[in-house]
Amino acid sequence: MADSGLQVNYGGEIGYRRITRLLFLNDYILGSGEGVFFTYNFADYWEVLPASPEETDPHPSGNILKQHPIDGNIIWLGGESLFFSPMLFYSHDGGFTWHEILLFQHGVFGDNAVFSIAFDPIDINTVYVGIQGSIIKTEDGGQTWIVPFLTSYNRGIFSAIEFNPQNENNFWVSTGRTIMETSSGGKLWGDIKSPRDFWVYDMG
Repeated sequence: MADSGLQVNYGGEIGYRRITRLLFLNDYILGSGEGVFFTYNFADYWEVLPASPEETDPHPSGNILKQHPIDGNIIWLGGESLFFSPMLFYSHDGGFTWHEILLFQHGVFGDNAVFSIAFDPIDINTVYVGIQGSIIKTEDGGQTWIVPFLTSYNRGIFSAIEFNPQNENNFWVSTGRTIMETSSGGKLWGDIKSPRDFWVYDMG
């Protein structure tokens, strides 16, 4: 572990950064957790990415790392900052440089986090982001946001968003034990109870 590239000195105490999310690209693996890292040798050694979100927040928690289905160089990272506020970044070069979206400037405040990210299967600039209590939507690559696009019951966490690849108006979102479906691009919604009334963390 000492040669992994993940060792760090936290105020005199030696610790190791977590990697919880992985993306496999052409010749390297991208990982997120406490920062963003990449490896060329199948995780024997990790390097912190230049201009990583870690420079903005020393210990960001990366809940979700998502690659765009149309342009594989577009990566979005969501999670929670050291100050318990929602964290959202995007990269247009496979994760080597990052741009932060300050969600509080768009009306997302307080103790919250990003739990899910989904890309419209046709429009490259339309992105849906699931947080606690709502889903927010951008139609211009993150410059402006619809807040909220959809709200949940009892401020539940939107832990997954899944599109029908043949129909951009048909998609599903999970919030707690309920799956919500729309066939109208979000204008009308129906509820589907989860199997055995379990919490739904992911769909795919």
